[in-house]
Amino acid sequence: MAVERVRTADGEPIVYCVDKIPLSYFPEDFTHKDGSMFTALEREGDHVITHAVANIEPMGYHEKISPILECDPETSLLVLKQLHFNSQELPILYSVNYFRADKFQFQVVRKRV
Repeated sequence: MAVERVRTADGEPIVYCVDKIPLSYFPEDFTHKDGSMFTALEREGDHVITHAVANIEPMGYHEKISPILECDPETSLLVLKQLHFNSQELPILYSVNYFRADKFQFQVVRKRV
């Protein structure tokens, strides 16, 4: 199942989200209007997401997404690609989020293990 959403701040579109989850993890009558996908995954499929691995990449103008986010042609996007896992390292959810680079700043903490 793919769910596409636009996240806003004070009515302004700032993030375009695409989440991909196996259909078998949800009941047949599920809709994204039922609330949090994480909550639904826990409640309906007993899939608790414990961690995610993310990559952040810069991107210029995107033919589909930039107009949705009301970006000028010169406004860059930051693309956050994440794979979410449960405690058994089973991948549960893949998401790609397109952030307006002029509205976000990310701080990354790296730890040696």
